Amino acid sequence: MILSIIIASLDRHNDLSVCLDSIDHLVVARKLQKIIEVYVVDQSQITFKPIKDYNFKFFVLASEKGASRARNKALKECSGKYVWFVDDDAIIIDLDLEALISQSKHVSFLNWKERPIMYLPGVGRRINLVRKSGAPFFIIDTQMLRKLGGFDERLGPGAEIPAGEDLDIILRLDNEKKICDFNTLGSVSHHYVEHNMIKSLSYVRSRGIVLKKNKEILLFILDVLYSFRRFNLNGLRR
Repeated sequence: MILSIIIASLDRHNDLSVCLDSIDHLVVARKLQKIIEVYVVDQSQITFKPIKDYNFKFFVLASEKGASRARNKALKECSGKYVWFVDDDAIIIDLDLEALISQSKHVSFLNWKERPIMYLPGVGRRINLVRKSGAPFFIIDTQMLRKLGGFDERLGPGAEIPAGEDLDIILRLDNEKKICDFNTLGSVSHHYVEHNMIKSLSYVRSRGIVLKKNKEILLFILDVLYSFRRFNLNGLRR
């Protein structure tokens, strides 16, 4: 198996069905039936049941609440050389899997349709990592991620610190093996959900904790400024 897609979901079965349909469309269009598998890890009280058959290997696991915990549960079971943690309300537009295979990188990136984030040469490699750190927008070598112990379960939706788990993964991967290639291999649509100021500040605080954990104080200051500008205290995704 080449690619395992892991989707942690909680009480958004309609969105999840749309997400799975977009994966199915990609699989059929690019003839990827034998090399993609999908794990849905459902934290809902009623576990998701698909209403149709998909053109890929499909598994549903039940999990306690916590996105990082759910993702780690599927990470232990998946068989793909690479793993991709797609949000349940995201829509897959395209993925060049042949390029992913031929490049054999430990991290590959995808474009965010609603907020394209281009590589900015000359501003610092780690700054670009922070800007590209959303979980649906990178694909990771599975063995590398397992070596790092997967996601920190203290971070992310449903955990003590409700965000920043994806940023933490990127920084830890970069510490293990320097990430220098920011070319994108596909595109994902992921719309904003407007939140109030308190939740927006919680997001910024969580990322600050992660940056401090990874001893990135300067990046913390820059990320705070970028987050306020990017979301205007209004457009947080989660």
